[in-house]
Amino acid sequence: MLRLVEDRALSPGGRIRAMAGAALLPIAVGVIAYLWISAAPAQSNIVLGFGISAIAAVGYQVFVGATGIVSFGHVTFSAIGAYVAGILTVPVVLKRVVLPDLPAWLAHREVGLLVSVLVAAVAAAVVAAVAGVVLLRLSGTAASISTLALLVIANEILRNATRFTRGTQTFYGVPARAHAIGVFAMLTVTVVIAVAFKTSRVALRARAVRDDALAAETSGLGLVRSRLAPWVLSAAITGASGALLAQELTAFSPKVFFIAASVPIVIMVVLGGTNSVTGAVMGAVILTAVQELLRRVEAGNVFGLHVPSVTGIADIAFGVILILVLRLRPAGVMGGSDPELVGTRRTR
Repeated sequence: MLRLVEDRALSPGGRIRAMAGAALLPIAVGVIAYLWISAAPAQSNIVLGFGISAIAAVGYQVFVGATGIVSFGHVTFSAIGAYVAGILTVPVVLKRVVLPDLPAWLAHREVGLLVSVLVAAVAAAVVAAVAGVVLLRLSGTAASISTLALLVIANEILRNATRFTRGTQTFYGVPARAHAIGVFAMLTVTVVIAVAFKTSRVALRARAVRDDALAAETSGLGLVRSRLAPWVLSAAITGASGALLAQELTAFSPKVFFIAASVPIVIMVVLGGTNSVTGAVMGAVILTAVQELLRRVEAGNVFGLHVPSVTGIADIAFGVILILVLRLRPAGVMGGSDPELVGTRRTR
């Protein structure tokens, strides 16, 4: 049996039960999604898009939940992951056409899905570690704007690094290796890692700085050092989602990874609850379901039923739904809670 619990420190055994409880949600969603696309293969793009977005949302929640800083630049790490995975997975023969100026050590190398995801996660984490030394000294609005500045800088670099990214041209030739089982397995692993981090001492220190930075620094907790761990872990997870996205889209350009791409991820986490890991997954479920339903209403066909078609109703209705959720449940659907197996003991 499961129960919902708020933020707390757990014993090692309690953390294992917490991770197991949280893993049940992505597993259940994955099973339902797999059965759905087995019955309707044409919906596989929706399912894959949902799974990859949920991974990115969990990555975003790791940072915003631990630090309280609203980041508008997390798509930066998704872009890094996508291009790194793209460069590594494009077949060697095709690289001569797509990326003729690549260094030899990259031009003659091709890896599979898992390796590309891991390398993309590491690359995003390294960039985050370097940028975080500067960005994480800021707080509040200044910190949020600085993450947006990071996104703008990264986007311009991608547009001008034609040797590696083809610049503003479409990067194509990436194999379509992302599949439902792999994506939802990755989502489950991501949720487990995020819950393990949330219940760790490192995350508790980050939340202490979030709640009262002055008191935390007076107690000996460094501002940058406390925020850096959730920032780097968040970037690694988001980079992995970018690698999966690249192998789901197979072709993309820098404009795919800009400001507009940040909005859905922020909305997912806000809907589910910024302090809840499983809330990020629930937010992704809600957003995807509502968008798909409203898209069908806008097209005038809802599961075979013909309804009056109203152009623009999707955006209007979703805006109203978002306002209602924030009005009735400001902390999100899950609040700050995560499911946990009964029997987890709270440590003093």
